[in-house]
Amino acid sequence: MPRRIQHQLSIVVLATLAFVGVVICLDRALPPNLSRLNDLSLVIEDRNGRPIHVAPTDTGGYRLPVSIQQVDRRYIDMLVKYEDKRFFQHPGVDPFALFRAVGQWITNGRVISGGSTLTMQTARLLETRPRTVTAKLAEILRALQLEKRFSKNEILEMYMTLAPFGGRIDSVRAASLAYFGQEPKYLTDAQAALLVVLPQAPSRLRPDRHPEKATAARAKVLSRVGLKAAEDFVSPVPTQQRSFPQLARQLAEERRDIKGIVRTNMDFFAQQSIAAIAEQTVRSLPAPINAAIIVVENKTRSIVAHVGNAAPLDMARHGYLDLTKASRSPGSSLKPLIYAKAFDTHILHPKTVIADQKTRFGSYTPRNFDRADRGLITATKALQLSLNTPAVKILDRLGPVRFFTELKAVGVPLTLPKDEYRPSLAVGLGGMGIDLKTLVRLYSGMASDGRFCDFMLNANQAASCSQTAAIMTGKSRGWIRRILTEAPRPVGWATTGTTRNTPRVAFKTGTSYGHRDTWAIGFDDRYTVGVWVGRPDGAPMKSGTGLATAAPLLFSAFGHLPRDQKPTDTFKIVAIDDAPLGLRYFDRPKKKFTASTVLTNVHQRPQIAFPPDGVQMLWGDLKKDGLTLKIKGGKRPLNLIINGRATNVGSWQRAFHWRPDGPGTYEFAVVDRDGHTSNSALTVKHSLGY
Repeated sequence: MPRRIQHQLSIVVLATLAFVGVVICLDRALPPNLSRLNDLSLVIEDRNGRPIHVAPTDTGGYRLPVSIQQVDRRYIDMLVKYEDKRFFQHPGVDPFALFRAVGQWITNGRVISGGSTLTMQTARLLETRPRTVTAKLAEILRALQLEKRFSKNEILEMYMTLAPFGGRIDSVRAASLAYFGQEPKYLTDAQAALLVVLPQAPSRLRPDRHPEKATAARAKVLSRVGLKAAEDFVSPVPTQQRSFPQLARQLAEERRDIKGIVRTNMDFFAQQSIAAIAEQTVRSLPAPINAAIIVVENKTRSIVAHVGNAAPLDMARHGYLDLTKASRSPGSSLKPLIYAKAFDTHILHPKTVIADQKTRFGSYTPRNFDRADRGLITATKALQLSLNTPAVKILDRLGPVRFFTELKAVGVPLTLPKDEYRPSLAVGLGGMGIDLKTLVRLYSGMASDGRFCDFMLNANQAASCSQTAAIMTGKSRGWIRRILTEAPRPVGWATTGTTRNTPRVAFKTGTSYGHRDTWAIGFDDRYTVGVWVGRPDGAPMKSGTGLATAAPLLFSAFGHLPRDQKPTDTFKIVAIDDAPLGLRYFDRPKKKFTASTVLTNVHQRPQIAFPPDGVQMLWGDLKKDGLTLKIKGGKRPLNLIINGRATNVGSWQRAFHWRPDGPGTYEFAVVDRDGHTSNSALTVKHSLGY
């Protein structure tokens, strides 16, 4: 080969190498900008992948990450056939499509087709530019870079995540949820065709604004890919964009710095139902009263439902606050821990008899909520009735400093009131600060292994528990469970776990001083539920107790929790033997009480003797003279409630004259001094045959 030709070839090779080197250097120095892929919505998903809360991106849109596995295959095939037939063969740029586009442009004098591949469209979505020739060249170079760095499936995932679908909707998953109310995994041919064509002109083809244009564009896609089913062409397009679920605002606010998917062990339907009943409850109460609810799975400590604020959009109720974090007085809700500590230290037994009578502890004289004394009563009954004097006596024997210190030792965050540096006996009746999350953590330990553990939100995350000793022993947990399971329930709720809506629940209520806070914490074999109702500003409510205000929410929440298809009650109720000789009596009463007093206090309950539950009567028989309600048993004073409203009849009577307002159903409830209840329902009809 002549030397001149060799010299020319050397120049070509060197120039080619130099060009390749420059391209490589530029490729490394100017990699594709993937920052838009990081501007994603926070999506809190439940255990089955259903979105519970979708937050907007930093730019105000809704962009949900999506994978190939999350999208129906017919959409992928239709997208490739319609947009880029040789997508899986070309290196990011399709020369045939480019030459065709240039030829059509020259022939017709205008752009007929763009010649862009899906990879080039992805490059344009990553870095938006004006539609110019220079921009097209930049897209070509970026497309080559993307093909070098990513697989075809990864490029498709980028496209499906960034593609616009009208308004603030980006990504095929967000579009499927907004337009069809379902995941893109289950698209029909007509739905897939609409999602294929929308990114071409998302504003002009929006089906909720331009249904005729959207229908015509969808038909074009169906025809080009060879689908001829008549129903696909004539099926109506969606006429509105659905709102994204926002059922966990407080949890989302805690994680506002996270972008993308947070998969949890929550349950969408439980969260939706419990948030609804919480909002319904607070709407019936005067502002600014609000509520918060937490549901935890005992075994894993995973959050199943979290309502940080029952009225998140109501500024009058301080809807922006996460009320599960507010440190408030727990009222009587810590009494089970006092009893459990006393059981573990062998100073008390569930059948120990204790005198409930006015007692002075220095300058401190606690009184029961109703200001009445029960006399001799067992520890079991004293806890079930949430009596204050026995609880303070037990705490005095146990030691308030010891009780407070042992809880702090296992990691329980407690706070004393201002200017108090040493725990006093008042801590047994709510004289400390605690939040709902901490209470639920305590009770979930009581329901399971006795340990104080953090909540788990993310799926497949192990619980973090205190490494120190358990809160209480297994024997004490069993006793507490037995005692709290048999506590008086709120009006209208059955006393045993006979149906799905009345599970066998061990629960405790609490009411802080001045009715500032009302609590109900309960657990069954699977879940622990905590409820707080009160004013976010900490001011007193005019009325309301844990049993009357918070407990109904508690039992409603239990009725909406997921259960196995064939539920089995594994909630073990332990037997309680007689107290040993040394623990039969806790103290000596100041006045004598007979054995019959103990039996009366423990066993006597009210009963509506007439009318019997479920009876039907004629309006003609009652219109003039009414009827007499009769009550047996129970300890006066008695409160009679008809259809949820207290009556003004004499509280010391056992027979009440009453006349109905007209035909309908009337529900009666009587509550005695100890909180025992009895219920009955009467149906008044024009005729028994009607």
